[in-house]
Amino acid sequence: MVDFKKAKSKYCIGCFTIFFVVFIIAALATVLSKVPIVFLRLSELDHGEIDLLITPNYLESGRTLNYTKIDLEMFPEDPYRHHTARRNDYMVLFFARDCPGRDPFNWTWMYSPDSPTDLCGTRCFQAHCGTSTHYVNVLMIDSAKEKSIGLGREWTYPPLKKGQIYFKESLLHDTGSHIGDIVYLEVNPRAIWGKKWKESYPKFNMLYDVFYVPFEIVDSYPHPNGKHSFDLVNVAMVEYDLFLPYMFQFLDPNEFPIQNSTSLDLRYFANQVIFNYPPSRIDPYMESNYDLLQSQVLQYVNFICFKLGYNMVWDDLPVLSGLKDTKMINLFLGLIFDIILYILLFLCSLLIYSLLIIDVETKTFHLAIIKLLGTTRGGIILYVLMQAYSYSIPAWVFGLIAAESTTFLLSDVIKTYVGFPLPPHITLSGFLWGTTMGVMIPLLASIFPIYVALKKNLHDSLETRKNRVKATKVKLERADPTKMISWSTVLMGALLAMLGSLVYYVLPLALLSFNLGLIVKIFLFVLLSMFFGITILSVNLQRVGEKIFTFVIFFWENKAIRTITYKNLVSHTIRNRKTFLMFSLSLGFVIFISVTYSLQISTIYYRVQQSMGCNLMVYSSMYSSINGAIPRLEISLDSQKGIAGYSYFSPPLQIPMLSDWMELKNIGDILDFQHTVYAVSPNYFDIALSKEFLSFSDDGNIDPYDVLKYIYSPNGTGSFLISEIIKSNLDLKVGDDLRLKAEWQKQVKIEIPFRIRAAGFLNSVPGYTFSNLPVLPSLDTITSWTTFHHFLIREAKSVRDVPIWGICVKLADISREEQNNIASELKRVASIYGDITVWNFNDFSVPFEKSTDILTKLFNISTVVTMLLSFSSLISSMIANIYEQTQEIAIMRSLGISKFQIYRIYIYEAFLLVLVGSMYGLMTGLLLSFSIKNITSSNY
Repeated sequence: MVDFKKAKSKYCIGCFTIFFVVFIIAALATVLSKVPIVFLRLSELDHGEIDLLITPNYLESGRTLNYTKIDLEMFPEDPYRHHTARRNDYMVLFFARDCPGRDPFNWTWMYSPDSPTDLCGTRCFQAHCGTSTHYVNVLMIDSAKEKSIGLGREWTYPPLKKGQIYFKESLLHDTGSHIGDIVYLEVNPRAIWGKKWKESYPKFNMLYDVFYVPFEIVDSYPHPNGKHSFDLVNVAMVEYDLFLPYMFQFLDPNEFPIQNSTSLDLRYFANQVIFNYPPSRIDPYMESNYDLLQSQVLQYVNFICFKLGYNMVWDDLPVLSGLKDTKMINLFLGLIFDIILYILLFLCSLLIYSLLIIDVETKTFHLAIIKLLGTTRGGIILYVLMQAYSYSIPAWVFGLIAAESTTFLLSDVIKTYVGFPLPPHITLSGFLWGTTMGVMIPLLASIFPIYVALKKNLHDSLETRKNRVKATKVKLERADPTKMISWSTVLMGALLAMLGSLVYYVLPLALLSFNLGLIVKIFLFVLLSMFFGITILSVNLQRVGEKIFTFVIFFWENKAIRTITYKNLVSHTIRNRKTFLMFSLSLGFVIFISVTYSLQISTIYYRVQQSMGCNLMVYSSMYSSINGAIPRLEISLDSQKGIAGYSYFSPPLQIPMLSDWMELKNIGDILDFQHTVYAVSPNYFDIALSKEFLSFSDDGNIDPYDVLKYIYSPNGTGSFLISEIIKSNLDLKVGDDLRLKAEWQKQVKIEIPFRIRAAGFLNSVPGYTFSNLPVLPSLDTITSWTTFHHFLIREAKSVRDVPIWGICVKLADISREEQNNIASELKRVASIYGDITVWNFNDFSVPFEKSTDILTKLFNISTVVTMLLSFSSLISSMIANIYEQTQEIAIMRSLGISKFQIYRIYIYEAFLLVLVGSMYGLMTGLLLSFSIKNITSSNY
């Protein structure tokens, strides 16, 4: 303690360093253990708070599920008893404002004429009130049951009463309705109850096939808050149990007596059953490894599907499918945490080692005295360890307290964001990691100081008149066959053996089992090995860099000052090496992590944009055609500002041909390649992301952007655009003939060869799979709509009958908000047709942008921490350097060198040390990032 009182600054540096590392690691471990909750919330906001959605397999079991049996008999125990029934029906919406003067709650005028001159027959409602209509998704929900299973934790709207309905805010806006308006739902009883309706009411008139039920709009909601997926548009909600009795209030009691409706209870006719984990549902999703999480969720799902019958139902996992989109980010967060952990462990250990070694070197005489007094080697070891843990113990205590306080504050922030309370204390993993850092740092840092203290010669230690700063060092070693084993050789052999086992056993095991967690750990080990290896390699160039920068940067300085500065750098090389390593590692680490993460996000964006072909797309989610929706979609596209153009594309030719496979062969029928054929409009390359993803072969006599127009010309009929790899393997050129062989199953399964012609060769195409490398099992090829029609001559009478799969939309240079508004309008139109999906790149990028914000803050914190550690090491090194050179400083002062010049000498030394270390760190980070970029570029 006496020593620490004399050197308060050094003790404060050591304590603060360990405190900061323990605090950061404990807090980070706690926060990252809760990061899966953030991704869970993102998934719930996009897909709904639905763990398992069961729908009937209409091919096997009909269109409804008997929820009463599910509720009472099949799943009485946890964790399977948390479920609820729903109906999601597509209905036509009418508005009371279109039929003023009519009593919306008097059903008589809806189905019979007002007078003999009124010739509306049984369609009177449509005749009087059918001016405008709208298609809506009507969700029948059981509010009380859904609240009990945690479906809609932040849903604050009260349960609906009879005759009340909620509108999604966008639906309220699109229909021009207001709160308090009366609307009618057109109910088709056969679509809901099927044959049961006919059995209950055998005199049911087929002309009297729909009913009109009035509802009052009591409120609207801007966001579903987990009640349903965010993409579900035109949504209206009614109460599940109240719908049937309320509907009968508007039916003729003579023709439809309500006492006959006992078998029509909607609980026998659910078309959705939702299963959730027991509230609060977060524990199963706390696993950051998606593979383990998926395995756990599938065990839960398999039991339910087994009880219901695998072939009788279809299952959907909305939350898990949303988590799949962010699984790589979650793994990358874990990877970054591991890298931060090991880097901080190394840097902090290096700093404490620097403090201890300085203490050992400055107390050489003191250690010699206590040796003379009889202190054993064990006593010396205990002395050094006590000094090390004197830094660690108070820092560990205060670090955990600070982490606990920070976690308490962050808990409220996370609760506000995710919607449910979290434990306001550090997790067990955070405590263990913080404790591990508090124990391991002084232990690792003490190894070399103990070795130095034990090997010091007693005679030299007692000599106080000699200067301990040695610019040169001579070491003589005798060739002795009885010498002990070289531990450096043993260590190197062990490391190489570990690398060999990784390459030949662990890595293949991870790839074959597709264990992403193990792959990431191997990736981490390789990255850290490369990182530390390059950094250690740069140590050999430290002197070179210092010499160059000394005479380049300070060329204007006095030659004597410049020479003394360089000689100081040479004489302090061993001690300064630790500070050099810390600055090099710190800066290299920050640059490498930042660049690598940005590269990974860019790679994900690249893959998605290349696979989709454009940033806004309308397509059929069921591989069917959207021909029926084309007129309305075109009106919407043409009427909106901000759309630069659009282009059509077809489904794979195999689907309308009912073909299992297609092969592209040469004329000799020797080589074959699996292919998928698509048709695109002549302006497709102008609309798609061609600037980023279109790459043509070097040769060919057709301009790239005119090639699609060429295949629409008379000379281009029957021509295809083909991958460059096909050209290389078959030695083709533009205009050569090939064979396209397909299996056709319209009546009997036969193989039909088609003769086609190569119009051009491409390396890559936006939206399609083209390649110049033999790495893909199946490739795509592009042709014109007219040529595509030739293959479907029996199915399509004209080109207009050829199925259109989707529309690629090119947006003008407009704001992101305007882009989202265009996508929302297209979604509104597409929702009318059911199976049409609108894909917007902005929606896809939202979770990545939120993750980037989180990681940016994490990188900033890491930068501050590593720079503080490096700065602390610089301070301790410079203090030791100046302390050891007190004799030289006195001699320089006696020779006439002023105090200001001496200040400059040591300031220059510190500046050059930081500059050279940072320069090599910058080069290390950029070199590793460039290597990973090249690997990534070669793969994509």
